Amino acid sequence: MTSKNWLLIAVVLAGSLLLVGAGIGLMLSAGGIPDRSVLLLDLHEELPEKAGSSVIDRLLGWRQATVFDVVRALDAASSDERVPAVLLRLSGPVCCALERFQEVRQALLRYREAGGHVAVMLERGSITEYYVASAADEIYLLPGGSLDLAGLVMLVPFLRDTLDTIGITAQFETSGEHKDSPQVYTEREMTPAMRANLQRILDGLHSEIRRAMAAERGLSVDVMQELMDRGSLTGSAAAEAGLVDGLAHADEVRERLDKAAGGHLEDLTLFDYLDALGPGWFARERRIALVHASGIILHGETVDSEWYGQVAGTVTLSRALREAREDDDVEAVILRIDSPGGSASASEVIWREVRRTRDVKPVIVTVGNYAASGGFYIAMGGDVVIALPTSITGSIGVYAGKFSFSELYDWLGVNWGLVKSAENADLFLDVEPWSDAQRAIIREQVMEIHGRFRQVVAEGRGMELQELDPLATGRAWTGGEALRLGLVDRLGGLHEAIQVARERAGLPADARVRVEIYPRPKGWMSGLAGGRARHGVSRGPVRMQSALREVALRERLAREGVTTYWPARLARP
Repeated sequence: MTSKNWLLIAVVLAGSLLLVGAGIGLMLSAGGIPDRSVLLLDLHEELPEKAGSSVIDRLLGWRQATVFDVVRALDAASSDERVPAVLLRLSGPVCCALERFQEVRQALLRYREAGGHVAVMLERGSITEYYVASAADEIYLLPGGSLDLAGLVMLVPFLRDTLDTIGITAQFETSGEHKDSPQVYTEREMTPAMRANLQRILDGLHSEIRRAMAAERGLSVDVMQELMDRGSLTGSAAAEAGLVDGLAHADEVRERLDKAAGGHLEDLTLFDYLDALGPGWFARERRIALVHASGIILHGETVDSEWYGQVAGTVTLSRALREAREDDDVEAVILRIDSPGGSASASEVIWREVRRTRDVKPVIVTVGNYAASGGFYIAMGGDVVIALPTSITGSIGVYAGKFSFSELYDWLGVNWGLVKSAENADLFLDVEPWSDAQRAIIREQVMEIHGRFRQVVAEGRGMELQELDPLATGRAWTGGEALRLGLVDRLGGLHEAIQVARERAGLPADARVRVEIYPRPKGWMSGLAGGRARHGVSRGPVRMQSALREVALRERLAREGVTTYWPARLARP
């Protein structure tokens, strides 16, 4: 084939690609939203912070709504006359952190304040689903369904008896009286100090939920507490108490929305709406980068591990922040943190990248479920820190330790011969416990890194160390408490973070802004490689899976050396 023919083929291919691209652009910019629509939001199973990266997921229809998807759609609908109504369907329990429910709830309230009408269909709900539903104009419960308003539970696994049984000794040094993470290894049950700290946090979360639900349903706080103390209510009892507006099926609720609107409303799904909001092929918008730091902070790539859960990796996050920092089209960066911490050195690496980015453009931190311990460490690199009332922050402290298997090895009949080149070459080996001198070495490291943590927080919050010290004993705080203590700048979520990012970037109020996830996908092959596959424990009772994951995680953190981690988790009733 001649070079002329090759050139002709290349021109035809290039022209075809341009036509396809232009066609896609026209479709995106055309919108295709009916003049009178009801936005359908169907939440079930899970509402994650971020979507999976696999192209296969989307090709096969595995597109899952994230909390940002829902917030973005509701905020857009608030100023969209074509969407006068929203129907939120909660199809059974949704595995979701409390703060994500609060994000959705606040977005529903903003939509209502803008004149929109919200109806909720509950097939069966716990207190967290009802917390979201209470933001609606009307709530309907499935006939035969129940409403479970039992309060929140916080679980902490204690492994001392298990370790004793198999002959493993845990040794840990901590930086403060409230840095109680290692107690899960060294104690058989909660100490009074740990119980009091967790009870304070839980009471704060409970109070926020109770107040919000009572206010929207026109009930007193005392009446709402009585209903919550009852735990589970039948559908008729829930309706009689004023918790729901009636018992109905989803199709009946949909018909009532048409009737209330004075005519038929077209169905509009979440992703159809989001896709129609695209800027179009030739449109140019200002960009704000959204970087997710979700999971346990460790060195390496961000992954979704069955053993450890989500991992916020230094390599991935550093790359994301660097890309956003060097992209001239990015006006500001939003760092969304949903992490209870992890490795102290990994936290330092990410904090440094946040600070470097802050030197170039505004960095707004929004706290998800947690920005505790190492999660709080990296938050201190931002210009502004925003937390939801139900977020968990603080836990300014560190610890380090190791597990000695000497008794287990004795029981197994394993005798280790040891030759070393220096006095403490065996410092982190598991064959013998630490001597007093070795523990002193570890304690010195812990206190030095705790001093660094205190310095990072003091600089980030504009505090003197003497002012910070009473708050730096390892104690965790709710978002509301953190605001009063000066550990965060304001209350809010993704919506408020975007507003602040626009202001800090000096963008006009009417400027079109697109929030884009960073790091951006590398291409089709990397997308095909990522995805839904997970490895590790995948069967067995949920609580047992959770315990096994916690054991694996803590063993992994112990290998990291000095650790910044907060152990408690809210559990579904």
